Amino acid sequence: MTTFVPRAPYTKDELSQLYPQELELQLVQVLLRHGERSPVSPRFQNTGLRPYWPYCNSARQFSSVVMATTDWSKWDQLKYRRRLETFGLDDGPVIASGPAGEFDGICARTADFPSPTIITRTPADETLFPNDGNCRRFAHLSRAFADRAAQRWNQTEDMQYLSKLFTKWMPGNHPVAVDSHPRVSGIMDTINATDAHGPATKLPKEFYDPKARAIIDKIGVEEWFEGYKESAEYRMLGIGGLMGDITSRMTGSVEHNGSDGLVEVGGDDGDLGRGRGGETDIKLALSGCHDTTLAACLTSLGAFDGEKWPPFTSHIAFELFRKKARTSGTQPLSDAPPSAGTLRVSDEKPQSWWKSLFGGSKAANEPVPEPETIARKPLTDLTPEQRDNLRDYYVRIRYNDKIMQVPGCKAQGKHLEGDTTFCTLEAFKGIVDKFTPKNWKHACASNVDGPSFPKELEPAGYE
Repeated sequence: MTTFVPRAPYTKDELSQLYPQELELQLVQVLLRHGERSPVSPRFQNTGLRPYWPYCNSARQFSSVVMATTDWSKWDQLKYRRRLETFGLDDGPVIASGPAGEFDGICARTADFPSPTIITRTPADETLFPNDGNCRRFAHLSRAFADRAAQRWNQTEDMQYLSKLFTKWMPGNHPVAVDSHPRVSGIMDTINATDAHGPATKLPKEFYDPKARAIIDKIGVEEWFEGYKESAEYRMLGIGGLMGDITSRMTGSVEHNGSDGLVEVGGDDGDLGRGRGGETDIKLALSGCHDTTLAACLTSLGAFDGEKWPPFTSHIAFELFRKKARTSGTQPLSDAPPSAGTLRVSDEKPQSWWKSLFGGSKAANEPVPEPETIARKPLTDLTPEQRDNLRDYYVRIRYNDKIMQVPGCKAQGKHLEGDTTFCTLEAFKGIVDKFTPKNWKHACASNVDGPSFPKELEPAGYE
């Protein structure tokens, strides 16, 4: 209940059904929640629960080592590139670079075995989770929906049931409420964290009452995620930036132009990031995130109805397929092996790779020609040729091994024939375009005191 337990390995028959023969898997982007942890804040010390937990000694057993060869007796340190991501002109992610276009500080690795690239952002630029701490308008909307949840739930029989169990442990013996101290969601956080660990860090047994946990989960999901169901602005500010990144990587993978993150994760070790390390395609991208990220993504796509709060180690896999019969009009950039992936990739047009192709010796202030790509361009602004490029490509979402349904993909022509869970890439992009911000920071600072709720319901998961 607290941590996702993976299913048994798939059989060959199950895999053949899961992956139709007429489709080829081209790109997988995975959002993954961290594993078990201590509570966000120390709570319920009066139950005997200690504020500091004795589980960090195990961290001393871990180090950044990898197997360097097939000789199991030899190990090497993990080598990787670290890059900083920020916003580009179209609000898509772009790698921060130095005055000479440098992406990297120090790196070392052979070209035929490129280092994994770990991309991070500053807190002010982070969109891998709903960033209410750096988005003033989103913080305003979040409070409004939380207050509405409090009005709906605080005087209900369900809340009375929680108070009957927990009031004696609450500060000042106050009743439990959505907005109590701690909040219902804070109580859930401590329950889940203690439930995931050993007997040294447990609450009294009433905290694990099944009915109480079901009530808490239901209230928490509504308080934190109902806004994504009802408000396009909530979706745009809370998770639209990340979903825009995910979708534009898909179109970059279709176009083979580097917008899939190839340029951002590539780089020859001896070239300070201006070259490439042998990669030709991005096949796998991994992004570490939080429970609020996963539920926000799924709810914004209309695919989280009836789901519980995401447990520890939950994940979403966004899979991009193409029909095998389709031949791409653009060949890969080289015959070198594809990249295995990155811990976070970005999709902005390259800053220096195009410079090397179109004349790296030109003056630094001379304009560099850049290709016309789809990237974050809305579906309605695409040329007929660009829309045609998206044909025969499909997107599927899997959440903790469960295939999810985007409601807007059920309509005729919006999915793979015979399976509505395979959205056409065109339909998927059209849905995400509706809540992809054009300028996230500007939107975060705008309309701060405007109405919190839309005049009419704006359902998620439709174009």
